[in-house]
Amino acid sequence: MLANQEPFLTKRDYAASRSAITVASLNWLIFNKRRELEDAGAITYLGRKILITPEMDKFILSGGTKIIGGNAR
Repeated sequence: MLANQEPFLTKRDYAASRSAITVASLNWLIFNKRRELEDAGAITYLGRKILITPEMDKFILSGGTKIIGGNAR
């Protein structure tokens, strides 16, 4: 984690800080992989608000998003 990086980011802030990711792609990912993201510690909740943790980058880089919705790419 970078020294000035927040430990929790909103979906909008996370997408804004990574050019290849959009809020829509995060919504799709969370809808299809919610349980896996929770188990990996990549997302957490503040009430109903979903917050992205630094573990999201690890989840993506480890191949956690390679198959979404049953479609292998």
